[in-house]
Amino acid sequence: MVGALKRNQEQLVENQRELNQAQIRMLQAQLNPHFLCNTLDTVKWIGKIHQVPQVALMAANLGDILRFCISREEFVPISREVEILRRYMEIQSIRLSGRCSLTVELPGELEGLLVPRMILQPIVENAVLHGLPGVENGVVQVKVWKEGERMKITVTDYTILNYLTRYRIHRAMKLLRDCRMKVYEVAEQVGYRDITYFSATFKKVAGLSPSEYQDTCR
Repeated sequence: MVGALKRNQEQLVENQRELNQAQIRMLQAQLNPHFLCNTLDTVKWIGKIHQVPQVALMAANLGDILRFCISREEFVPISREVEILRRYMEIQSIRLSGRCSLTVELPGELEGLLVPRMILQPIVENAVLHGLPGVENGVVQVKVWKEGERMKITVTDYTILNYLTRYRIHRAMKLLRDCRMKVYEVAEQVGYRDITYFSATFKKVAGLSPSEYQDTCR
């Protein structure tokens, strides 16, 4: 009987010790992020005082990202997700000496739609680390649109040349859909003087020649 009581007491003491350690870990988990945020705010102001704007910007952006990460919200408006994404890409742009940038296409009517928090940043980070290594003037494009009752999001990495080419061709596609301009007029409108080169580039992007594409829109 005495032995059993002693074992029970020892077990209770052990359980209490484990509970105390768990509570300490919980307090540490709450303390560390706030400590880091406050430290980053201090770094930001030191950067401003000493006129080192890049340090101030990186500290401010990292602090905002950290606060966003420790937020208890599981779902956030897509506009807020994109805002945090811009801050992340500002940090990457400074780190990579301006060799990467972000473009976002987000219609105003979709800005309030909810998405899981931090759903885009890991994807964009993967695009930067694996899609643009060693690339000068790389671009990560995030495009959001609605198709039926669903919101769709794509993340694409380009070099600046590829991005500008696609931008020109998509602009040409819009002009061709209006059916009010001839192919050579569209080519000149989007910056191509060589109609043969324009046709070949258009087909590479759209899968059809400009005239074939225009015929499908009639």
